[in-house]
Amino acid sequence: MITFVSDWRKAFRSREFRDQFLVTLAALLVTVILMRAFMGYIGARMGAVLRDPVLELFAPASVAWVMFSLIYAGILLGVVSLSVRPFSILLALRALVVLIVLRAVCQYFLPLDPPPDAIPLADPFIRIPGFRHVIVRDLFFSWHTALLALLAFATAWKDLKVILGVLALLVSGLMLLQHAHYTIDLIAAPCFAYVAYGLARTVTVSEVKSPSAAAPKKTGISSRS
Repeated sequence: MITFVSDWRKAFRSREFRDQFLVTLAALLVTVILMRAFMGYIGARMGAVLRDPVLELFAPASVAWVMFSLIYAGILLGVVSLSVRPFSILLALRALVVLIVLRAVCQYFLPLDPPPDAIPLADPFIRIPGFRHVIVRDLFFSWHTALLALLAFATAWKDLKVILGVLALLVSGLMLLQHAHYTIDLIAAPCFAYVAYGLARTVTVSEVKSPSAAAPKKTGISSRS
């Protein structure tokens, strides 16, 4: 705990890190607000229905409780692992902004309707009184799979990379079982997560000139982080 606080204090003594961290938080907030409005547009727009040979192999089954349990477990593990490394958090937040933008662009140019027998992804843990609307047209690419993949790319711990990768695969399989996504949505998700992480890392490495105070020891800003 003492090391955790010390690392964050040291990081914020770097003006470059502090400025970029605050700017990134502001960018994330603006992006989320704009995306919320964009989701209203996506939800009201008609899209194409794809023929998916994989989904034709079995009938849908509701597995929301298991699926979202794995999703939240992965998010918790990823956030905790990143929180002890200020530079990793900065990198992950920037990648998250890029990922949201990439997903918005994809959904704008590739409008899809869900599979005819899809069971919507309704989060069983979050029940907001008076809010029953579930968006079913935000399909390409799968947000939950992409988020878990992004956390796997961002964490510096190899064992946790494997765990998060496995969770992403399990969640993808459960989404197929529920017919909540097309197969292509799930295959594309980690690819876009990798692109988002790579773009964010390139910008962050070039902008944070003195990472020694912000980056963890030995990992720094190398390509292995």
